[in-house]
Amino acid sequence: MAIPHVRRPSAGVLLAGAALATTMLVPAVVVSPALASATATWTINPGGTITATAPGATVTDTTNGNKLGCASSSLTETLKSGKGLSGKNAGSLTKFSLTKCGAAGIFIGILAKHTPWHVSLTSYNSKTGVTTIAVTGIHLAVSQKALGCTGVVDGTSATADNGKITMSYSNTTHDFTTFKTEGNLHLYNVSSNCLGVVNTGDKVSLSAVYEVSPAQTITSP
Repeated sequence: MAIPHVRRPSAGVLLAGAALATTMLVPAVVVSPALASATATWTINPGGTITATAPGATVTDTTNGNKLGCASSSLTETLKSGKGLSGKNAGSLTKFSLTKCGAAGIFIGILAKHTPWHVSLTSYNSKTGVTTIAVTGIHLAVSQKALGCTGVVDGTSATADNGKITMSYSNTTHDFTTFKTEGNLHLYNVSSNCLGVVNTGDKVSLSAVYEVSPAQTITSP
């Protein structure tokens, strides 16, 4: 990602920028009373490769409360197709991106690593047609080249490859919606050039609504 020429930012700007990097973490779910669980069987139609785009996203460092905006976000998934499917590893997320994330002219590069990530269906509410989805295996590389500020986003450690977010899918609106209070994403290996405004162990979340194409119908049982 190209980094515009800027003057050395304030600590507050750096904090917001580093928090942005965590935004990769994409995304959890709007949870409805579950009538079916991951142990049930699932029907996915049509399945296959899907793309999802969000016209904007907000990244929050929930440890310090700073927020950062991104112009857009997108992801690509492959879902299984058919009836009687297991909810576990019902699909894989192969691509994820956040674009133009920054504050006060300071932009953060965020790169999805160690894909594909795993997509599992965990619960379904037949009254609302909403499925809860867990995305696991998340690992992101974060950098602000002009400052030499770097770090990674993962789950329980810098190399665990077990970052997790949850999101919902609605059969009515055909959207993925991330849930800010779910997930285990944290910053790790934060470099000294980040000047202590963000730190290893900071927890982060992503808020975004993704339009899915082609539309899917996911039900259970």
